[in-house]
Amino acid sequence: MSAAAFRDSVKLSDGTFAKLSEGTKITNVVVFAGGQTSKEVKVSQYLAKQYGNQSQDWRKVRGEGYIKLKDSNRRCELHWFESDQTGRVKMKVKSWFDNES
Repeated sequence: MSAAAFRDSVKLSDGTFAKLSEGTKITNVVVFAGGQTSKEVKVSQYLAKQYGNQSQDWRKVRGEGYIKLKDSNRRCELHWFESDQTGRVKMKVKSWFDNES
């Protein structure tokens, strides 16, 4: 997955939004609710109503990527919801990988 293809808005912990860094690829992607997992997506009915598809279509996913912040790129763990019909929505930074070079 390339950031250039999607240009996702990412919610930061302070409530503001940033973008994925240009050219970053989201790596270590894991579906941890919905899809083929045994865990359900707790807000799947809300997502289905909001985006117009079925509640069983939603997955909660995590991965790693880079966020553009002012003059630098910062590596983080990202969480989002996705469905095949809608794509990725409600992406947020879950945690930062600090002090890496």
